[in-house]
Amino acid sequence: MQAINQGNKKTVIVLGILTLAALALPLVGIPYQEYAMSVLTFAFIYTLLGQSWNLLGGLAKQFSLGHAAFFGLGAFATAACSSLGVPALISLAVGGVAVAIFSLPIGLICFSARGPYFTIITLAIAEILRIVFLWRPELSGSEGMLLPPSIFSTRIGIYYLTLVLTAASIFTFRWMARSKQGLALVAIGDDEDACSEIGIKVKYIKSSTLFVSAGMAAVAGGCYGLFTQYLSPNDVFSINYSLEAIFISTIGGIGSAFGPLVGALLVSLLEETLNPLVPGAHLLVLGAILIAIMFLLPKGLVTLFRKSDDKQGPRMQIKIKRRQPAA
Repeated sequence: MQAINQGNKKTVIVLGILTLAALALPLVGIPYQEYAMSVLTFAFIYTLLGQSWNLLGGLAKQFSLGHAAFFGLGAFATAACSSLGVPALISLAVGGVAVAIFSLPIGLICFSARGPYFTIITLAIAEILRIVFLWRPELSGSEGMLLPPSIFSTRIGIYYLTLVLTAASIFTFRWMARSKQGLALVAIGDDEDACSEIGIKVKYIKSSTLFVSAGMAAVAGGCYGLFTQYLSPNDVFSINYSLEAIFISTIGGIGSAFGPLVGALLVSLLEETLNPLVPGAHLLVLGAILIAIMFLLPKGLVTLFRKSDDKQGPRMQIKIKRRQPAA
């Protein structure tokens, strides 16, 4: 318990310092200030997306390729509410809750399968939604959807919003990882059958985690829409966002509260640097970096900032003995 409290204290201190530095950025005059704020805003949005995947992939080892579905749904739900005159913050909250609720029946479908079958089903759901939104003009069609301007359409407004949400996502992951449900998720990821045998409600725990994960991804999509003020189904439902969620978490540190933030900063820098030269080139570079990380830093870049006795992160190894049949 003392180790956990010390870990939480370190998290608060580090997060507090980073937050203060980020809060001060718009207030100080530095070269390329607006450009830096734009890059960081995208990094914060990607952190939310990566953190949402990290809840499932990092704790329970449920490797989803469909988080673009929740990202895109959140973006369009926020846009639909905003177009009706609903304030941006309320639209964002409504979009997050609506997509989280939508994830419950999706979870029943996805969690009926395991391993590569689970991954394929999540990918199929994202692709189906992309086609539906392209096919139905009332949803947006191929022309996409414009969002009305709001206070969060300004560079400084969306910057501070995504900064606060990023800090909240780190605290949320840290809290869930240390909770009973988080420990159960780790156990489920290690041996799902054994967890079922000892009475852990596997489907309930995975579905409730997907609820939080989907809501977080939806909020990321909503922030993306508020920032860009234009949404296209081919963009927000693209598999690229699902892949980037995996890259962000794995490169930064899968199963770590700060891993997605570290990974998102790298992804944003590469995207801003390489995309103007060769569109999509950053994904190739990220793939190469991911391979290198797997061999050199299996626990991600975040381990470079930890002491040697703290490299385990929030994950805790849990061994479950199977019940032996009576002789």
